[in-house]
Amino acid sequence: MPEPSTPPESQRGTIMLVSGEFDKALLAFELATGLTAMGMEIDMWFTLYGVNCLKRKRSRLSLSSWLPHRRAAGTGPG
Repeated sequence: MPEPSTPPESQRGTIMLVSGEFDKALLAFELATGLTAMGMEIDMWFTLYGVNCLKRKRSRLSLSSWLPHRRAAGTGPG
């Protein structure tokens, strides 16, 4: 079985995320996905603030943030 070859230096890239803001993190992941689809090998690095965008409990795009909250049975009017 042949060993996997590493791409030349011109086909490698690094993205460093230094902000925990959602829009900047989304852009970093979109860039990484696009460059990977073009055949480049991408490394992503996260600083202390950049890691905060990964560890949030609920994403802004999660389904539960867009659906109305359900009431418990037997509470409320009606």
